[in-house]
Amino acid sequence: MPLAELLEAIASDPELSQWLDEAMDEAIDEMFEDEAEKEAKKALRKAGQQEADSMDAPAGAQLRLQYRLINNGDQVGTLETWRSTREEGGQANLLQQHRLRIHSEGFLFSYRLDADEKMLIAPDGLRNYINSAKEDGERSSIVAGLDAGVMKLRLEEDGVKQYRFQQSEYDATSEDAAQVFLAGGQSEAVMRVLDLEHAKIDQIRYHRLPDETLELAGQRFQTRVLSFASTLRKASGRQWYAAHSTGDVLVREYSQEPGEKNECILQQWM
Repeated sequence: MPLAELLEAIASDPELSQWLDEAMDEAIDEMFEDEAEKEAKKALRKAGQQEADSMDAPAGAQLRLQYRLINNGDQVGTLETWRSTREEGGQANLLQQHRLRIHSEGFLFSYRLDADEKMLIAPDGLRNYINSAKEDGERSSIVAGLDAGVMKLRLEEDGVKQYRFQQSEYDATSEDAAQVFLAGGQSEAVMRVLDLEHAKIDQIRYHRLPDETLELAGQRFQTRVLSFASTLRKASGRQWYAAHSTGDVLVREYSQEPGEKNECILQQWM
């Protein structure tokens, strides 16, 4: 079974979670070929299995979130997120899972995207990442793992491509850049962000804005607000984050790029 299909099956059926280690093995076997890297391979595989053990059971998550997604004024989908932390080596690592479902239909078009992401984020950045997606019937997958200061990235879409980025080449990844900026306490910064979807390093300018109080999902949140502008994606917007024991949690996002305006708004905080 191709890796993309295997990951999709795991994401849709929790009972298949034990297969995740095999999927990681298949991807990592192709990423590590040198004899000298066997120990690194073993360590990355172990990290991937620890992530799977914790994240394939969303019922055990410390926080569950549901969002509605809006494109050009119309609701087009939903996003579910599960978050939990694990103490390891005296530090708290964030385990996070996303389930994205978008379905949009018009008079002359139809678009559908189902994507599932799982990731492990340590205090010094992203450690492991898996994405399985099906866009208008076309499957794709992304597998990434940090080993010995190198982020090894495998993209499968119309073939397989592999990339390596030194951790010193980027400040954060597309999965944790905003949180890294907030943690830094700066009022403004230009960050080198590794875009996992495009396997390129983006330049994103972040700027802290005044805090705001938002009422969402039947609750009142004191939020930290930031604006962002991406060089690679030609996108800009604002994000609102609320504090939680698992870290900064997105409660609202507004973004725009040529021809599109998008919003992600919290519906449920559980």
